Amino acid sequence: MIKKLTFAFALSALPLLAHPSPEHKLKEIEQHLVDHPNDPELLRLQANLLIERRPKKAVKIVKQLMKADPNNRENRLLQARLDAVTGKPDQARKELAGLLEADPGLDQAWGLLSQLQESAGMRDDAITSAIAAIEHSPSPSPSRILTCAGWLQERGKTGDADTAIRLIDRGLARLGCLAGLHEMAITIEIDTGKYDSALRRVDAMEARYRPTVALSLRRAEILEKAQRYGEAANACDAAVAIMDLAPPSRKKSEDFQQQRAALLERKATDSHKASH
Repeated sequence: MIKKLTFAFALSALPLLAHPSPEHKLKEIEQHLVDHPNDPELLRLQANLLIERRPKKAVKIVKQLMKADPNNRENRLLQARLDAVTGKPDQARKELAGLLEADPGLDQAWGLLSQLQESAGMRDDAITSAIAAIEHSPSPSPSRILTCAGWLQERGKTGDADTAIRLIDRGLARLGCLAGLHEMAITIEIDTGKYDSALRRVDAMEARYRPTVALSLRRAEILEKAQRYGEAANACDAAVAIMDLAPPSRKKSEDFQQQRAALLERKATDSHKASH
């Protein structure tokens, strides 16, 4: 038993260590199943990999697991995943609904349900499920947060922008300073006139990654939207100063010279607006 559990733990850690191929993982599992043919943990590992690559071969394994323990939430989630990829989305949604009624904290189930609802054209339901997936996950996927925030922004109901920002900030709190999440939040905050908050996000990214031309221009964009043209001109000036740190060979390129000239022109325009 100890040897079997040690293998399962080691297998779960493999992606962090050697990045073995799924086929290699499957072979390792099959070898251990020879000695432990009915071990549910090994069977679930095998089914998970097969559902992603060869779902038809997972059917027998999932059936075996469900027969042995039909109330096990991991088995039921596998069944729903299998139904989803084998052309039974309605059945998958039904299984997930029942699973979540019994245990509403299953972020993976919420995430899969959201995908199925979106595929069925049920955008509002997909948003609700995606929010639940993010809120219940200890480490939410950045792509899921961005997708849900994008859906909320597109829907545009009262409160949707605030919800999107709340989800993004939850992700940042749990995952750290991710530029993609901050950028999405900045776009939403520009649209809703929350310029100071957007500027604080630029500050956070500069502190985390270092000042760049792109971030200085993002700052200028926010300040221009806020009609704070004097500060926008200063942001353009900062971008030019960063460009001027480039090696001489880079400065000779036509693209570099055109970009620098455009920045100086933008700075002049902002300075002119600030003085009138």
